[in-house]
Amino acid sequence: MTPPFPPRHAGQIRAGALLAKASRSLLEVWGEEMFRNSGTVVELLGHRLMVFSEPQAIAQILEGQAEVFDTKPAALRKCLAPLMGEGLFIAEGATWRARRPATGGCAPLMARIGAAISEWDRLWSGRPEGETVELIGVMEQCAAELLCRALFGTAGDRRAATGIARLAAAYRDRISGTGLITMLALPEPMARLRMRGDAARIHAAVKPLVERARGTPGSMVAQLAKAPGLSPAELQQEVISLFAMGHDALATLLSTAWFLLAEAPHVEAALHAELATTLGGRAPEAADLPSLPMTRALLMEALRLYPPVPLLIRVARRDTQVAGMPVAAGTLACIAP
Repeated sequence: MTPPFPPRHAGQIRAGALLAKASRSLLEVWGEEMFRNSGTVVELLGHRLMVFSEPQAIAQILEGQAEVFDTKPAALRKCLAPLMGEGLFIAEGATWRARRPATGGCAPLMARIGAAISEWDRLWSGRPEGETVELIGVMEQCAAELLCRALFGTAGDRRAATGIARLAAAYRDRISGTGLITMLALPEPMARLRMRGDAARIHAAVKPLVERARGTPGSMVAQLAKAPGLSPAELQQEVISLFAMGHDALATLLSTAWFLLAEAPHVEAALHAELATTLGGRAPEAADLPSLPMTRALLMEALRLYPPVPLLIRVARRDTQVAGMPVAAGTLACIAP
């Protein structure tokens, strides 16, 4: 069975039609040939894009020639820098390498997240059988609470975290679809000015949570605060980067997982059997992860089919070759998971 996907156009289409598709969904812009060719070339708004889909080519861009492709597009910085500064999502080169280790390691956070999972288990157990649920909204709330636990180490800021999630969603909506096209056409100072008010509201909402969480053992904020050379302002940028992008990604992943389970009852039955056998009704712990292969497979397949971040773009610093194809300096190398 093939999961649903948008129609795929054949051959080249006009830039206007491509932008119209992008305004609806980034999953609509990929034509049939992009799934087969080593590197499809697209000219768009004065930029040369090369879309790579073969694993060998992707490995060269992200690993083998990482020093050539360690720059992200100026358009991304134009849209996100007012909110995230040099946060991990848009950091590059040495800055990214210095900050990435501080965000790793899930084991210390599992106890905090496990408590939130138990609360959601009790909440859902009380729902009547056959009740209709607006899934995306509920999963956005769930994601906000899980991230609240992980980042700030407490459930007491649940309402504030939900408010921040709404502000972040409004910011993302402003720079997606037709809003993204408008942003790309603006000079960077004007784009920053347009986003400054929204970013300021998010920073004001996050600041007191970060200040309290610095002294909360086991929170990711406390973990990040110990990173060498990270100023209070940079710590706040990092938290906003993790929350704003992580909330959307987690809510999308959870919603997609429910959808896929509804399409495959036999997988749902196997998942419940695995959880019952391994957990026995308790909340999961870090040590349980290797014993949950079906759970991991479900989430990985959801990420593969409907990736929360459907496009990664890197800029070639100099002329090079990828999978035997010439790539000129300044070309945007596109990876579409």
